[in-house]
Amino acid sequence: MVTAVSRGLTLSLLLASLAAQSPTPPLFVEVEGLPPSCWWQQPIDLVVRIGYDAAWFASSSVPLFARQLDQPFHVVVPWLTSSDAHAVTLIEPRSPAPQRVAIGEQVLVMHKHGQRRVGERSYELLELRCRWLPLLASETTLAPVRVRYAFATKFEEDFLRGRQPLDRQEATVTSAALAVQVKALPVPAPALFAGAVGEFSLRASTAAKSVVVGQPFVLLVEVTGFGNLVQWPPLAPKQLAGFHVQGVVERSSPGTRRFEVELLPLRAQLTAVPPLAFVAFSPRANGYVTLTSEPVPVRIEPLATGAQLPLRVQELLAAEAQLVALASAPSWWWSVAAAFLVLLGTLGLRTRRRGLAHAQALATAKSRLASSKDAIGSLATFEAALAAVAAVPAWSHAGWASLAARGVTAAAVATARALHTQLDAARFGGAVPAASELAAALDALSNARR
Repeated sequence: MVTAVSRGLTLSLLLASLAAQSPTPPLFVEVEGLPPSCWWQQPIDLVVRIGYDAAWFASSSVPLFARQLDQPFHVVVPWLTSSDAHAVTLIEPRSPAPQRVAIGEQVLVMHKHGQRRVGERSYELLELRCRWLPLLASETTLAPVRVRYAFATKFEEDFLRGRQPLDRQEATVTSAALAVQVKALPVPAPALFAGAVGEFSLRASTAAKSVVVGQPFVLLVEVTGFGNLVQWPPLAPKQLAGFHVQGVVERSSPGTRRFEVELLPLRAQLTAVPPLAFVAFSPRANGYVTLTSEPVPVRIEPLATGAQLPLRVQELLAAEAQLVALASAPSWWWSVAAAFLVLLGTLGLRTRRRGLAHAQALATAKSRLASSKDAIGSLATFEAALAAVAAVPAWSHAGWASLAARGVTAAAVATARALHTQLDAARFGGAVPAASELAAALDALSNARR
């Protein structure tokens, strides 16, 4: 037994001695840029870096493929192909001298990025840059990158085939496996959040300087920055005070989401398109942020006397006029109430008159809904009535909170919200809710209390 142990120790010492004397390998591979944790759909820029001893490869390498490439090795990046768990896009190389390399089942371009000296070897560095986007919130492991190459220590010259290896061998080097914790976004998310994750900027502009009421024009909205630009759905601006959103067409390019928003001006004497809001999750801030565009200058001129507009546009203009009247009602009623308070010392008459104005507004809205022929007119009328119930000057997404603050039950708000969503979708071909359903929802909002 002592003899066997002695032989085992001798063999171990011999192997250790050989490992210590083995030269630095002619090639290495590493992956850089993955943090310990990140957020769901937070883009991460990764670098696959290969260092190779150019002099050694020039004298000793053997091509792996018949096709002539700039480098003789084969790289396998297991996570380079997109899947249900992640998306990957390549970042174009910046090098003026691109290097064609076999990566996976295709030939891709890597770029040179300086040199590195390790021991007695000097390595030329090649980099493949890509943007990795996690699509699942979980602990994720990036499998090691493998690089395979062939070489020989003895060659002979063949008259027909040229330089031929006599002792062809293959070797493989691998990078370390990397792990990252992908965190789910905080809940609840803001109502306007549509999935944008990153650091963005928002800009709105128009080529129009002056337009007439009822004459559509295009507002260009651009979202730029570093983030999951292509992952979230097209922009869907909410209704803007004094304007009606007719539709949105996307004309994006790499690095920028561009949306042409067709607006229909509904009110004369306006001088700007109100700011647009865009909600994103900012990894830098570790929270949701609301981006707001600057007001876009454009003058809205009144409609010429006798000018004719399509019935749909007339309905929108009528609904806007009603909305303006309702918005101005609170200050007018307050003045009347203040005078009567001084004269009569009571709030009863003020309350009754407000109730009458409110009931009249709802009755008018229900009448218009019953006679409306299209989704756009119905949506405008329904939103005007919602604004009246919520006591806000113009309807926006914040109006739902205003309804809740006024004591409307959650069930009534949920029903109205579902009908509003259905109406909004009906503008692009969906089914229009029945006028009776819309009227019943308005009555429920008006009457429901916690």
